Amino acid sequence: MSNPRYVDNEKNSPFKRGIVVDRKPGKVKVKFDDEDEDQSFWLNVGQSGSASNKMFNMPDIGDQIGCLVDWDGEDGMTVGTIYSDKDTTPTNDMDNMHFSFPESGVSIIVGKKSGDVTVSGANNVVVKATNVAIEAPNIKLEGDI
Repeated sequence: MSNPRYVDNEKNSPFKRGIVVDRKPGKVKVKFDDEDEDQSFWLNVGQSGSASNKMFNMPDIGDQIGCLVDWDGEDGMTVGTIYSDKDTTPTNDMDNMHFSFPESGVSIIVGKKSGDVTVSGANNVVVKATNVAIEAPNIKLEGDI
């Protein structure tokens, strides 16, 4: 069955790039470069987990973002933010996961091969648990104990 609507794939690709201009939990509005500065309806923000395992991270206003939208531009979702010459990667090391929060100066680096985890720049680190166990052949503590 064919769609009677004419679609020019050059102009009506379901993938669009734009800039986040507004946001609320789980949704963003995006200004698309190819649509005369028009902004989208509220688009769902794609996440890594949203049912029993949850991960929540929202793009910032001003982030360049990739989106999939329906042919009418009335529904869709984001597929992720995009690095650019202006907004570069926080590191060139492709063997680590790097989480960077410039406003607070906090960074978390996870060595995918080494298994090392480094947290830096945090004012306070709070661990809430019934029990805490630290198992290591060497433990080094510095500061007031």
